[in-house]
Amino acid sequence: SIAEVGCGFGRIGERISGRAGVRWVGADLSRDQLVEARGRSAPIRPRLLEASATALPFRDSSADLVLAVEVLMHIPPEQIKSALAELWRVSRRYILHIDWFEDYLIGYGTAWSWVHDYTTLWQSFGARPDVSRLRASGLQRAFLVTKPATGSH
Repeated sequence: SIAEVGCGFGRIGERISGRAGVRWVGADLSRDQLVEARGRSAPIRPRLLEASATALPFRDSSADLVLAVEVLMHIPPEQIKSALAELWRVSRRYILHIDWFEDYLIGYGTAWSWVHDYTTLWQSFGARPDVSRLRASGLQRAFLVTKPATGSH
């Protein structure tokens, strides 16, 4: 199961929701992007929700993977820890987020984008993210957070 936070126009959901055994749901704050996603793709239409990354309408541990692509960099510094706490709460096992990131820019911000210290933030939850530079752009990083196992399912 995959919960995509900041699903936008639903492009990722369109690619993965039809695969056998995959359950996908997408949430985004932008009503306009969700309207367009609903109009473009009937299969994902019922799986799109309007929601903020700081208040997700999902049960605790309800998704095997929580995915956030180029979303967290748009969360202001005073709200980023709340957003990460929501991803942590919803994830059963993994969180994968991809953002434009260079460590020497930590703390830099504009009116719509910030460079957060994701490693330190995730460590505050007791996690140690695996960080990978994506070759396609060189500027994007993938942060994979694995939650500790909490017993048998």
